[in-house]
Amino acid sequence: MANGLLVAQVALTLVLLIGSGLMMRTSQTLRRVDPGFGDAGHVQTFQLTIPTADLAVAERAGGPDPGPTVRMQHQLLDRLVAIPGVESAGFSSSNDGLPLDGDGRSASIFVEGRTPVIGAAALTEIQFVSPHFFETLRTPLIAGRTFDWNDVYQERRVVLVSQNLARAQWGSAHAALGMRIGGAPSPPWWEVVGVVTDVHHDGLSQPAPEVVIFPAVASETASFVIRSERVGTTAFLEDLQNAVWSLNANLALASVQTLGDLYLRSMARTSTTLQLFAITGTMALLLGLVGIYSVVSYAISQRRREISIRLALGAGYGEVRWMFVRGALVLVGIGVAIGLGAAVGLTRLMESQLFGVSSLDPSVYLAGGLLLMVAAGAASYLSARRGSALDPVEVLQGGW
Repeated sequence: MANGLLVAQVALTLVLLIGSGLMMRTSQTLRRVDPGFGDAGHVQTFQLTIPTADLAVAERAGGPDPGPTVRMQHQLLDRLVAIPGVESAGFSSSNDGLPLDGDGRSASIFVEGRTPVIGAAALTEIQFVSPHFFETLRTPLIAGRTFDWNDVYQERRVVLVSQNLARAQWGSAHAALGMRIGGAPSPPWWEVVGVVTDVHHDGLSQPAPEVVIFPAVASETASFVIRSERVGTTAFLEDLQNAVWSLNANLALASVQTLGDLYLRSMARTSTTLQLFAITGTMALLLGLVGIYSVVSYAISQRRREISIRLALGAGYGEVRWMFVRGALVLVGIGVAIGLGAAVGLTRLMESQLFGVSSLDPSVYLAGGLLLMVAAGAASYLSARRGSALDPVEVLQGGW
């Protein structure tokens, strides 16, 4: 009965160890994915909604089109950049455009001179951003240039595209410069003036979308990004709020978070699953080792006279210990074999949570099996060493 329970315990422990190993490999692979931005912990983000009634403040500031909303947001950027410690700032029109927020929108995009693609494949993600948006995120510019305020106010028909879109449509980033795209298979067209690195929007485990980026447009809601070494301090958040209030006392910051928070949130499911497997796997391993130790100790206690006779006849202590260690390893080996078979079936249920690693990764299975065998060997040896440390004469005389 005890041997059967030990085998089952070893099998379960191995399944949990393999699950932990697969999630650990997934976590490592995700951390090697280039998200398309840099130094996320020093980028503060927030959303700001400017009610239509408050746009009179921007109207009085005057200025060219495209309207009071963008002018007010531009004024706010100037005040944000004036805060001590701020390197740069930008915004994305509407509440989308932030990396890893999973909140994007798509539209049909047509390439001049190309036959339109019918269906979902024709949909491309679009963004509307201010100058310095990508510089603030530290999203590398691959070719061409980014936007300036003349592009915004003069409503120039220029766009940026992501590197994967440029490669898919024109073969390379530099080949995309000067090409034209539109929202219909006929004019008006927008000229591609720059290509930026691919940015992940729907999580690191999902491919970075192909994106067309337009200059900022009038939108009551905008997502702001501010780069500063002071991110994460209460004083910095107060400075941001004061900068907004200096423009309009009725405005309040919403969805205040750092880009680092978005990054960690995209890793949350993997991290939680890894922690769960790690905790349960560690507990199962410890319980398994205690079980192995106890089984060997019990076996020795039941065979003390046999051990004493063997020692009296000239057998060495090492030989006696190995006899019990070998027996324990046989049971562990059976449990490992059963556990490997169970893991092959059960880890297939984890495939939706894995990234960059197969549910049948041989290195993980081998590492889990070896770890369990080595730990079991050590536990059984310690138990055998302690239990076999007896005086055969005393045992045979019935003194113990």
